[in-house]
Amino acid sequence: MDYLDQDLIDYLKMNNLPILYVLTKIDKIPKTKVSGIKSYFVERLNCDKNLIIPFSSLSKEGKEFVINYIEKVVKF
Repeated sequence: MDYLDQDLIDYLKMNNLPILYVLTKIDKIPKTKVSGIKSYFVERLNCDKNLIIPFSSLSKEGKEFVINYIEKVVKF
């Protein structure tokens, strides 16, 4: 994660805007390691584990969750 990512996260938090962390290309990681990676980001970002979503454009893992989250936040 670079400083631009952190700047954006800080801005969103300061303005009480919703954040969803999407871990892309999760299909490149062995399934047995996904939980550990998710835990790493929970600690690194100091956030709720339910806001860190493993996502794969190939298998569509996480797609439905991300769509539902965006719809809820935007209030379609």
